[in-house]
Amino acid sequence: MRTEDIDLAAAIVASTGHQPTLSKTPSRHLQTFTFPDDAPIMAAAARFASGELVISAKHLLSCRSMLYRQMRGAR
Repeated sequence: MRTEDIDLAAAIVASTGHQPTLSKTPSRHLQTFTFPDDAPIMAAAARFASGELVISAKHLLSCRSMLYRQMRGAR
C-alpha cells in the first residue's frame, strides 16, 4: 500500500507497528510511504478512513513526528 498522506501513514505505524519505506515522487516533489499489502495494514487504513480507528493521540503524534523527521532526513 502506498500513500503520500503522513497522517494515514502515522496511523498505520501507530496501530500496526509496521515502518514504511520512504521514496520521493519526482514529478510531485512529495514523499511516498510504502507499506506491505497485508491484512493488518489494509484494515488500519480502512478504519482510519472511516473514522473508526482509535489510537492514543500522544502515540499518533509521536509516530507522525518520527515520520516527519525521516522525511526531512531523506531530502
